[in-house]
Amino acid sequence: MDICLIGKKPKHTIDYLIYHFPKEKLLFEDDLVWIPMEVEPKNASPRQIGL
Repeated sequence: MDICLIGKKPKHTIDYLIYHFPKEKLLFEDDLVWIPMEVEPKNASPRQIGL
């Protein structure tokens, strides 16, 4: 498992982490980005770019 710190310090947590499981080909993130399915995508936020 690889743990990666991405993005800048937000207002509601100290940092953002993503977890990569290379053997399983799995990337896990929680509470990092919100991408609505109903509308056209806008420009990516800094956190979305980090992901």
